[in-house]
Amino acid sequence: MHAAVSTLPDKLLRLTQPLPWPANSAAFNVLRRIFEARGRATGELTRIRFGNIEITAPLDHPAVYWRYRPIGLNQNYLLLVQQALKVRKGLIIDVGANIGDGVALLRGFGVDAPILAIEGAEVWFTLLRSNTSGFSAVARENVFLGTGEQENHLALQVEAGTSKLVPGDSDIKTTSLDTIMTRYREHPAILLKTDTDGFDVRVLFGARSLLMEQKPVLFVEVDEGLLREQGNCSKQLIDYLSHCGYSFVAAWDNWGRWLGSRPLSEGIEDLIARNPGGSNTPYLDVAVFSDVDRTILESVKGAFLHGD
Repeated sequence: MHAAVSTLPDKLLRLTQPLPWPANSAAFNVLRRIFEARGRATGELTRIRFGNIEITAPLDHPAVYWRYRPIGLNQNYLLLVQQALKVRKGLIIDVGANIGDGVALLRGFGVDAPILAIEGAEVWFTLLRSNTSGFSAVARENVFLGTGEQENHLALQVEAGTSKLVPGDSDIKTTSLDTIMTRYREHPAILLKTDTDGFDVRVLFGARSLLMEQKPVLFVEVDEGLLREQGNCSKQLIDYLSHCGYSFVAAWDNWGRWLGSRPLSEGIEDLIARNPGGSNTPYLDVAVFSDVDRTILESVKGAFLHGD
């Protein structure tokens, strides 16, 4: 699936993993600062595990950091997928799939549904391909998504295990998810996840046919600060999704802590005010449902409120 990693940073970090939280987090942060000071946090790889699946990641990748947080945080995506699959069968679409950690999370915890993983940045797509090459029913696309209209003057900004499209003078091209989906008609789309550091509204604008015709459950990063950098905002997103036939929204903060659910028509301005995104501030992850998937929303809500 991927080449074995055996570097000194990897070996030291793995020694900290069995420690209870917060001791493991404190030890990890001390080691990471040492590696950063010596220029070994970027480029060096370490191994991280999701259930029975192990993948490789750069030492400064957020997925490594999450291995050293309390158990139970940031489980919203996995739980949403599990609940959705009790009701619907089909394709899971992961836009902004990065190194394949989201794919590994699902496969590591027994989700065997077909997955389409989309990542535009070559630096991450290389690891995505190697990390997921041993999984069945996983398709990969190395492409940037947008509205489908001409989007000029874009550049790729890469830092600390993530990347985003920003204004610039490179020749980066985008296409729409609706265009990509013409090649993936074997399975209906049941869930669409987007995590593109502010490009999420544009990605969903380019998926209008998919949203209106198939109504996949949506799991979307809503970082108001990053959305506004692209000339968009969360209210624009909510209005658009309402127009596409979606009716309900559930929200978590970026730690995966449940914030509640409500009709989409009520908006999320109050949640944005407390979780505005941008530099060093909390942001939101939201799940959005059509009327036909209200049972999925209720099961997700029950799981978070009652530990079902």
